[in-house]
Amino acid sequence: MNKITSILLMLFLAVFVAGCSGDKNADTTKHEQHEKETHNEEGKDGHGHEKGESKLLSVSEESRNTMGLKLASVEYRGIEEALSVTGYTAKDTDKTHHVLASFQGTVIDVKAQYGDVVKNGSVLAVIKNLRSGIEEEIRSEQGGIVAGVNISQGQQVDDMTSLFTITDMSNIYANFDVYEKDAGKVQVGQRVTVTSVAYPNKTFKGKIVFISPRIDDASRTIKIRAEINNTDYLLKYNMFLNGKIILSGGQYIVVPLKAVQQYDNKHLVFVSNGKSEFEPRVIEIGFEDEEYVQVRRGLKSGEKIAVDGSFLLKSELLKSKMGEGCAE
Repeated sequence: MNKITSILLMLFLAVFVAGCSGDKNADTTKHEQHEKETHNEEGKDGHGHEKGESKLLSVSEESRNTMGLKLASVEYRGIEEALSVTGYTAKDTDKTHHVLASFQGTVIDVKAQYGDVVKNGSVLAVIKNLRSGIEEEIRSEQGGIVAGVNISQGQQVDDMTSLFTITDMSNIYANFDVYEKDAGKVQVGQRVTVTSVAYPNKTFKGKIVFISPRIDDASRTIKIRAEINNTDYLLKYNMFLNGKIILSGGQYIVVPLKAVQQYDNKHLVFVSNGKSEFEPRVIEIGFEDEEYVQVRRGLKSGEKIAVDGSFLLKSELLKSKMGEGCAE
């Protein structure tokens, strides 16, 4: 009888232990599922945007003044995607004109000098016609820069003598190198802006007129030619240029470049909640210009973000994360 009782007791204990173990495993599975769901929810904010950190940064008014925090509204703004290139102005002999006299004569006065900018119809010289004895004015038949003065006072000339060389530089060609990897982005007709070290604060505009059909074997670049507006005749031949080829443009949501911070290999901005707190939010950026960057995802128009002082907010975020690490 004692032996049977012992066996029954052992069976009862085995069933009891198995039941407890099963309940514990079930509770553990539910807990892990809850943790997973919570993590997924915390990865997004109320708008479905990815969060940089779930913790808000609280900044008092005094601290904001000390940090020099300034806010700006997220807005739509015109911005252009551009490809940076380098090149130089090219000499265009097709726009060079030689001024001739239609008669034999003697040069009485030379009025145009090398480098002068002249207009169509400008008086270049006065020559006495040997046949009629009349002093006749020699006028330019096109506007441009005097690139050559081939006569002097008292010189005898005829209808074969080149008196002046006039070059029209109101539009000047520029050659640029484009890397092979970017060759598919450029097209004839695309807008181009250029600057020169001689005139760093002035921008010249033009368009692509030619794309070379071959790639250079050594540099793996292609040559493109652009026609640049030069109505002020500031650009000279063989002048070094920095250029930008405008690939696309339009109205996009943008933020100032200095508002964007790098954090954990992501791009981060600090969104104000209208009080004294800032939400670190991860954004996806696109192309940029000198001041602004396109935001593809993470912000909506009208939200307020920190611009000046955003780097200090990043420092506060890093300090708060270090504190949490020590607490753990």
